[in-house]
Amino acid sequence: MSRLSFVSLLLFVLVSAPAAAQRAGREEGALRAASEDAAERARAYFNEGLALADRGDWPSAVEQFEQALALRDAPSIRINLAVSLSHLGRLTEALEHLDGDLSAAPAELRQQAHDLRVEIEPRVGRLVPRVREPDPSCVVIAGRRELPSTTLEPIAFDPGSVTVRLVCSGVQADSVEVVVPEGGAAHVVLARAPGAAIDTTPPSTSGSDDTWLWVGVGLGAAALVGAAVAVGVVLSQPSHATGDFDPPTLTFGLAGAM
Repeated sequence: MSRLSFVSLLLFVLVSAPAAAQRAGREEGALRAASEDAAERARAYFNEGLALADRGDWPSAVEQFEQALALRDAPSIRINLAVSLSHLGRLTEALEHLDGDLSAAPAELRQQAHDLRVEIEPRVGRLVPRVREPDPSCVVIAGRRELPSTTLEPIAFDPGSVTVRLVCSGVQADSVEVVVPEGGAAHVVLARAPGAAIDTTPPSTSGSDDTWLWVGVGLGAAALVGAAVAVGVVLSQPSHATGDFDPPTLTFGLAGAM
């Protein structure tokens, strides 16, 4: 390398290095500002969610907590969102939010999450679908869930009415509307042929408090066959949690008891 080339290279390094450092500083500052802005917006959504929960407006509270969670994943947001969802009967979603990593949360928040799970889990219902002569070309569609007809397992479900369909090779072969009881189980039998025989023999229920609901279905029709008696688990609705999320300066007040 010639002396002139070496000097030119040295000048380039001396000129470009500060410029690169300045760009890096600007980018870091922009990221920090964006993070602070997201945190402020998350706090606004969170506080609005608490206010709506205090008024019992659970659908709107859920929307606000979901907005906050999209900006900042924090235990206090997840727990309050789970509480609001539980008031709407969306129990499986509530449990999903409690499944998040809460290891970094304060002990009080971890205890609140545990207590909330203990209250919600017994209320979750189960849907137990069964297909006569299962075929790999068939799927069972329960609400928004799609399951292969050959490997059916009990499904955790929110209490309430749900449509269960049997679809074979893209064509609906059977359909039934069934009510999943709170804390119990609804058993559904689907068949490809219309007018299929009804199975009225539920599995053994010894040692179980499940409510067995057996339904035999012809094409496009449903017939309620078994007797269903459910003893609902009556639980007090939980109140909202309090807590911080990063950065620690973002502290939220205690919401009133629901």
